[in-house]
Amino acid sequence: MLALEAIVSALSFISLALFLGQIVTAGFLLPGGDPRTFRASLVHGGLISLSAFLGIALIALFLQGAKIQRAIPSLELLWRYLTMTQSGHVWLGREAYGAALTLIVWAFVKRANGLKAVQTLALLALPLVASRSLMSHAAAVREGAAIAIAADALHSIATALWAGGLIALCRIIASLVSLLSASH
Repeated sequence: MLALEAIVSALSFISLALFLGQIVTAGFLLPGGDPRTFRASLVHGGLISLSAFLGIALIALFLQGAKIQRAIPSLELLWRYLTMTQSGHVWLGREAYGAALTLIVWAFVKRANGLKAVQTLALLALPLVASRSLMSHAAAVREGAAIAIAADALHSIATALWAGGLIALCRIIASLVSLLSASH
């Protein structure tokens, strides 16, 4: 069970890193003018990554319930976990924020807004990535918990920006190589 929980946790972080990396790349690294198709592609990829995060979080909730009940969790147990524990409250908050952010990104994709809107999406993504720290080992520190959580949150954001940004940049390079190949 522990290995499965670790895999689901890693997939959750990877999906958020891909989301943040694509949105930040689209909003801050691409020039403001012509690469609208690249920007739109990255934002659409971000939407897919964010949707994956929401689905993975449901799997994580099921695994948490299975760990507590040592069997397939009942709806009553899951409800008690969500409403009576700190990690359940954080899970609910993250899912609600992630769902709201998904709707915002989806609306953005439908309207094809400009560069400032993508930058706003990137800033709105930061609390979702940082909220992971509220369920980390940093939250268990007795003295100086706020500092530990803040440091862990900054580390999570930096890691997600680096890893997700690398993947986004690889997507852009692959697209450019493809365009150059097609023109020759």
